Amino acid sequence: MKRIILTIVTVFCLTIGIKAQTEQEQMITIDKQKTEIKNAINTYRKVVRFKDSLSYKYVYLKNKDLQMVNIWVKTDSLNKDVEWYFVNGKLVYSEQIWKSIKTNKVVDHKQFYLNDDKLFVGIGTNGKRIDPASKEFKEAMEGLAKYAEHLRDEASHL
Repeated sequence: MKRIILTIVTVFCLTIGIKAQTEQEQMITIDKQKTEIKNAINTYRKVVRFKDSLSYKYVYLKNKDLQMVNIWVKTDSLNKDVEWYFVNGKLVYSEQIWKSIKTNKVVDHKQFYLNDDKLFVGIGTNGKRIDPASKEFKEAMEGLAKYAEHLRDEASHL
């Protein structure tokens, strides 16, 4: 009986370890893709969706393929900057950075890693992973999936 329990616990621990390793590998791949997009940003067609002194929205396309969308908004107290990165038509990464205008310090910083438009890792301002069972994670997953579809649809008309 002890052997069976030990075997079950071992298999469970190995499964968790493999999942964590796979997530880490996916995150590394996505970080590389994000860096490649950022480094090539000046080679993409930049479409200005709107721009004024308080906000802008830029869409970056490689031929007709959506690569990145960047929105920046200035409020009374914050500069809000959000980016969405796409690879092969799928949202793979999104990051939001909100800075205090008064102190220029980051007050909110979230990073989201996606596979096939599905959120698999969210990282909060504290640098820790957001619990996948939490309401925050579930709302982010749903919101990102819907907004990715909106961004793709919008880009298809540019």
